[in-house]
Amino acid sequence: MKNTILLFFVILLFNCSSDDSNKNIESSEWSVDLNDVSGRLNLFPLSLDPEFLSVSNTDLSDGVIVGVVSFGSAIRVFPYVFVRPTEIINTSYSNVDYAFSYCPITKSGIAFKRDQIFRASGYLYKDNLMPWDESTESIWSQMLGKGVNGARQNEILEKIPVLQTTWKTVRTYYPTARVLSRNSTSKLYRFPQEPNDDNDDNVELPFAGELTYGIVENNLQTVHFFRYQDFESSKRKDVIIQGQKYIVYGNATKRVVNAFKVSDFDSFQLLDDAEFPKILKSNNVKYDILGNSTGGASLNKPNFAYVAAWFAWSDIFVGYKFYPNQ
Repeated sequence: MKNTILLFFVILLFNCSSDDSNKNIESSEWSVDLNDVSGRLNLFPLSLDPEFLSVSNTDLSDGVIVGVVSFGSAIRVFPYVFVRPTEIINTSYSNVDYAFSYCPITKSGIAFKRDQIFRASGYLYKDNLMPWDESTESIWSQMLGKGVNGARQNEILEKIPVLQTTWKTVRTYYPTARVLSRNSTSKLYRFPQEPNDDNDDNVELPFAGELTYGIVENNLQTVHFFRYQDFESSKRKDVIIQGQKYIVYGNATKRVVNAFKVSDFDSFQLLDDAEFPKILKSNNVKYDILGNSTGGASLNKPNFAYVAAWFAWSDIFVGYKFYPNQ
């Protein structure tokens, strides 16, 4: 009888400890409205230092959506269907540790430098992924790109530009790129027989009209956005954001939108479609859609810009200023 009572109290103590832990997380101070946070702390599997394969050794359907990160001529490709099982990939290039994250609900993919290991927390802020860091156990907002709970609350992630496009564009124009291996996450997730069976991640045109490229500026208070159909008459738009000049290039056929910081609009010429992925020329130097040139020069890109579903932009940034006005 005594053993039974003792066992009961041990179980009760364990359950209370677990409940208290959850309560501490729920009741701690958040910089976002807690009513907009759903889910619970339920860490996703860890993806750390995954394998990357050649384009020729990767079998994907043409319409599969991918995120592309470049370090000069070194190009890393993250098929979203491969990222989806963990939602966050911790990897490195040279001396740069970084994470690539993808939220399958909001269709948003961003990359950022890291000084620790990140995992998807299980929480969602307005249906968007919320990363968790291992060292401080802080909770972050992916689309806001900042900490929202814990020791690193309001700390801004240092972003790395991501080009969202299709597998067809990558295999056609960047055959020497390295691609996240399907095997890196296959043990964590039961993939469909063919990647294109996963309709959420194999978005083909014309559904692309729902996806929007946004440039977030002014301490997250303004968002300048562009859709693929905005470039039907011209693939180039010249805009000034917070005093900075940007050339924004969009091509619905190739499924790309990207922006580049410039000091002078007139010194850049738009190249003919036949030269793609080269898109701009200045002083006889040609730049591709990633902002790179064969001579090693590169164009600067916005501090924070990415593609996401329109509903997510309008929901997460509600109350902020949008340009063009909506």
